Formats: sequence, structure tokens, C-alpha cells
Amino acid sequence: MDENQAKKIIDELWYYLDSVGLTGMGETFLYPNIKNIVDYIKSKNEGIIISVSTNAMISNFIEQVSSLVGLIDTIQVSIDGLGEVYESIRKRGKFELLQSNLETLVELCKNTQTTVMMNMVVTQENYYQMADLARFAQKMGIKYMDFTMFNLAAVTQIEKSYYDFYKSVEFLTALQTLKETQKQVSEVVVSYNNFDTNRSFQVCPFPWTHFYICWNGYLTPCCAKPFPKELHFGNVFGTSVMEVLNNEQYRSWRTLWFKNHTPDFCEKCHFTA
Repeated sequence: MDENQAKKIIDELWYYLDSVGLTGMGETFLYPNIKNIVDYIKSKNEGIIISVSTNAMISNFIEQVSSLVGLIDTIQVSIDGLGEVYESIRKRGKFELLQSNLETLVELCKNTQTTVMMNMVVTQENYYQMADLARFAQKMGIKYMDFTMFNLAAVTQIEKSYYDFYKSVEFLTALQTLKETQKQVSEVVVSYNNFDTNRSFQVCPFPWTHFYICWNGYLTPCCAKPFPKELHFGNVFGTSVMEVLNNEQYRSWRTLWFKNHTPDFCEKCHFTA
């Protein structure tokens, strides 16, 4: 979306917001006007928490992020593992460049209100490096390290049975090793909140706490599957955001939550599968 469209959304919503995530399916720092958007949000209410997610791999990453340090509250860096494991998962990614950018980012954020967090999507290819990532976070001076379950909501070629992996002896052993490692890296806040979720639609917080606006204005249920051709509740460019959030279709969606009836759209999500 262009800058004026983004500002229109902010104008409508800022007095309802306590946080906003400027992120999506693509790389956040490829958006040329992100500094203007961050400044505009802060001009409305400096207390609104702003977070972004990034792979920290674009060629001008440091140049792009440096002007936002102190304005953005959390910069979450996606990390798929260490060394060769990272490069085998993150195609065309270079771990050496990632590490260099992380080192510079951490230094930039020292003594500012901007916090750096790393996030690892745990898969069968990298799970055994969870404890190593916690130690890596300590070495890098990164305070927050988050681990999350692979969400199959938008992955068509993998069956739901993949989730059984998170109950396997191999994974649970690696998770226990991570828990033991936490005691050794106590200055790092390690989180892994969804591996043992009792799954149902009512576990999902998104119908009440989050919604996702796509680049073309369509409002979809969440960031895990932002595909408006499959499901959307309306377009905020043609009306107001609040009208979309309160229309009959969105209210019906929340009714399903009360009934704990999982929509077909969410059938493979890790909250519900």
C-alpha cells in the first residue's frame, strides 16, 4: 500500500491501538517509506508499541534500520539455525552476513528503547540447535530468544501429521536440553509458548487481539495465512477499518470462536490442528 493509504488506516485506528506490527509475508525493510510510517504512528501516540520482523539479509539492511533505532520497540530477526543449517533452510541466505548484521544491530540498539529479539521457527531440520541458539543469543548480547512451532496453515504439501513430531522423544529431549541451557544463559529471556498447546479454535487469540491488513487493503483473519483470495472480511480502502471489523462476516467468525468450531480456513493451523 502507498503511504497515504497506510496513514488513512493509522488515522482511523490509532486511539484504539496499544501495539502495531509492521510486518507481513515479505521483508519489512524493503518498504521505502517505513520511516515515514513509524514517525506518523509516533506522532499520534508515542506509547503505541511498534514491532517489525526482518530476515536482516537485504544489502542495505543497516542503512535502513539505523534511522529507526530508538523509534521501533522490537526488531525481531528470523533465524533458522546456525551456520550450514541456516543456509540449508534459508535459501540464498548467508549466515556470515546475518551474524555481521546482528552484531551491528545490537550495537546500534544499545542504550535505546529498541529491543532486539531473535525468532526461530522450529522444524525437523533445525530443532536440535535450539539450545545452541540460546547460547548464540547470549554471545551476541541479544536479550530475547523465541522459539515457535512450524505453522502449516498456509503449507499445502505437508500433512497435519507433521505436528506429531513435537511429541516425539527426539524433540522433547532437545526441548529439555534447551530448558537446562536456560539456567546457563539466565540473561537471555527464552520463550517457547506453543509446543504443548491444547489445540482448538478457542486457543487462537487472533479473532479478538489481532487482525491483518494486506498491502491491497483486504482484511484477513491473521498473518499466518494472509490470502484474501481464500478469505477476507472486506477491503479497508473502500470503507473504514472499524466497519470491516464489525460487519456481519467478522461477527460470524467470532461466533465460531465462541462455539469452538474450527473454520475450514484454519484447519491446518498449529492452534487448531
